[in-house]
Amino acid sequence: QRQMCKETDLALILSVSIQFVPTLLIEAQNIKMAQIARGAEFESKNIFKKAKCIFPLIVPIFINAFKRADELSQALEARGYKGEK
Repeated sequence: QRQMCKETDLALILSVSIQFVPTLLIEAQNIKMAQIARGAEFESKNIFKKAKCIFPLIVPIFINAFKRADELSQALEARGYKGEK
């Protein structure tokens, strides 16, 4: 019986992950535009400048992803989801 719950948990994880891909891409685009407005040069041919600009892009994306994951987990807990029957 627990094996079936693990499969449903995996299905929930995969479906939620796939559902949030477009949202994260939109947020990444917004963050990139904000960084460009602040003077970041993503189109630079210098690899060191490119790497320097990617770090301020990656950090906010991860922070937003973790915030969304926390909000989602709180919403699931509020609705009584325990992952078991």
